[in-house]
Amino acid sequence: MNTPISTAAGQSAAARSSTADAGAGRGQVVEKLVVEDGKTVAGVSVATTRTPRLTAWVSAARDGRARAEVQIAHKPAKTAKVLGSDRVIWAGQAAVKPGDSRVTLQVPKKRLKAGSELKWRARVSGATGDGRWTEWRDLIVGASKTGGGGIATSAASDPAPIRRVLPSKGATVTPSATYQQCHSATSTGNAPYAITPSRFAHCRYSGWKIPVWGIRSFLPVKIGDIEGHQLTYIQGTIDRREFKVYKHIYIDRVSGTIPTGLRFASTIASNSPGCSAVSATGMTGEYTVAQWQARAGDAWHIEEQYTSGPGTGYHNKSDCTVNYSMVVKHPEDSTRSSTPIYADGTFRCDRSPQVKWHNKRGGGCVHNAGVPSFTMTRNDVNEKGTKFPDMYDHIKRALTAGSVTYPKPGGKSYPDLLQAKNIPGGVWHNPLTRHGYEPTNEGNRTTAGVVCKNEIKKEEGTDCDEFPFASTLQGATRANPPHNFSVDRIESVQNQDHGRVLKAWYSNNRILNGDKYWIDIQ
Repeated sequence: MNTPISTAAGQSAAARSSTADAGAGRGQVVEKLVVEDGKTVAGVSVATTRTPRLTAWVSAARDGRARAEVQIAHKPAKTAKVLGSDRVIWAGQAAVKPGDSRVTLQVPKKRLKAGSELKWRARVSGATGDGRWTEWRDLIVGASKTGGGGIATSAASDPAPIRRVLPSKGATVTPSATYQQCHSATSTGNAPYAITPSRFAHCRYSGWKIPVWGIRSFLPVKIGDIEGHQLTYIQGTIDRREFKVYKHIYIDRVSGTIPTGLRFASTIASNSPGCSAVSATGMTGEYTVAQWQARAGDAWHIEEQYTSGPGTGYHNKSDCTVNYSMVVKHPEDSTRSSTPIYADGTFRCDRSPQVKWHNKRGGGCVHNAGVPSFTMTRNDVNEKGTKFPDMYDHIKRALTAGSVTYPKPGGKSYPDLLQAKNIPGGVWHNPLTRHGYEPTNEGNRTTAGVVCKNEIKKEEGTDCDEFPFASTLQGATRANPPHNFSVDRIESVQNQDHGRVLKAWYSNNRILNGDKYWIDIQ
């Protein structure tokens, strides 16, 4: 049975919204589709639970009662006309009451399988007829509510003719983002609700809605409500144990009696020892709705700075989490109530010996909102002008299903292993894991070297290159199954210079033992 979720619930997760067909029929228009309980990766919604909540944002131009319908289907789905019943996994509907701006349906248990690649769509119909289905939206189902991984961290795609110069030395500037970049990328059109421009920067557009209460006959009665969004931008630092939180507040709708005051607060979580607030500037106090609306044209309304303690262990690590809330002052009795606003706010600060640079001022802080990507294009060069086309081609083959790579299944090195390979590292949810252990490095290189000797003819001026890299826990000696890796003969200069580029990327992004990342082949 379908379980509609109250529209009073705030949007508590990353979500992907998109504009439906402009011609959706007879005044019944779905304006946005949102996957709650999930995150967005490269424009695709990834649900972190097998029972996700699917929300349709609907237009106000409705005649009387209406109903929202949702369908989920296997990929590849057919067009949005008629879908064969053999391809529909689940369909549900819920009433849309007059005045509702959105309706949410939750997928029941045992309907979706972890790892499934699906599509979903919605429509709103009423007394005047059925509305038009939206276009299909991609949906990947994660393993569990906590096991869905993070948002992929990826540079913008480079056009093929453009060369990227890859550094082999320490970076001098922390990557950052502006208000306009965060706003445009998360809150307009069919943008996702969260982006991760870099290891140090993350933007999240979070919805909130809260009732306004009064007293009637000694009982609390709702006399109004207010809803809006908070754009949260968190910014780490490459060479200091400090980070910042920026907020922009959007007031979207007020109905009934308005609250006397609104405050948007931040608190350090109890599981963040040694972390402390340093400063807060901007609209940090309680302001009226009119005052917030008057400042809508500002960039960041609030700027907060935090610092971490010295950390513990070999890497001198400490985790700092900032929680967000909205505090409302009710008009009739001046009481205040607080509602959480869900947005990422956890940083890991370290002063690890694994970071070659950037530790002189105490270390640095990266956010935990994403799985970073090491981006490769075929036109990359380093500062010396070394090009890496053979490295690119090898890694692309390794990550492409059905490509011929060494060791060959059933080949000289692994004669009884016949199954096809599925080499990890090409997507964020099947990532690589860095390690810095020299014995494991040597073991990976030794295994790869034996396969090169067995299966690939030696050429002058080449090295045996392996993927996944020797510096990962998925390398040759730890592959599962044992032949699930790739080797090739690569020009020595390419192989060695690219190794220096990878080491610099590790350090400039503070990638430590156990940190996960993926390869973004463009």
